[in-house]
Amino acid sequence: MALIELKGISKIYRLGSEDVVALDNINLSIEKGEFVSIIGPSGSGKSTLMHILGCLESPTRGDYYLEGVNIRDFSDSQLAYIRNKKIGFVFQNYNLLPQFNVLNNVALPLIYSGYDRKTRERMALSALESANLTNRHRHRPSELSGGERQRVAIARALVNQPSLILADEPTGNLDQRVGREIISLFARLNRENGVTIVLVTHDLNVAHSARRIVRILDGSIIEDRENRGEST
Repeated sequence: MALIELKGISKIYRLGSEDVVALDNINLSIEKGEFVSIIGPSGSGKSTLMHILGCLESPTRGDYYLEGVNIRDFSDSQLAYIRNKKIGFVFQNYNLLPQFNVLNNVALPLIYSGYDRKTRERMALSALESANLTNRHRHRPSELSGGERQRVAIARALVNQPSLILADEPTGNLDQRVGREIISLFARLNRENGVTIVLVTHDLNVAHSARRIVRILDGSIIEDRENRGEST
């Protein structure tokens, strides 16, 4: 059974009197433990696809199976539960809360899961250890470098032990060297911990760090292949 299966997914936006097709009949299957990059230029539909994968938007047509369950018509509360428990998000702009220290930023999803404070701290420290950042857990985001902030975001994505991590242009605000370190971290988490990762990017070098490359253009998948080169 695939972790993710999209069947005939389309997304159409109504702009004035016109219909704009963002995704057109997408069929995609992702197995547990895969590391997949979705690559395409601006406006290709890759961000819309990620939003649907992350239950941030609903498709206009088609079916979305997550762990074998069709979630296309789930209620808002059911989708919120999936976003909290099943999916970890990593964004280009980190989306950290500046008033909280690193530990509390990472532990934030656990509050909504109902864990007590001691358990939240233990789980957050474990996630920070996976991201190689335990020595900065008392610092605030403003005291960290860009690469460290992204590691905090990755730890936060890991903390609930989700089925899937979605990373949207995770190296977009980082220089090349730090970007490579972040991609290496994703590759290690996938290789050693078996974390399923879907990474959305416009950068071919970043895309080639994944074991599988899905290319999207004008709302359609035009290529889906194994990456035969060495991952980072």
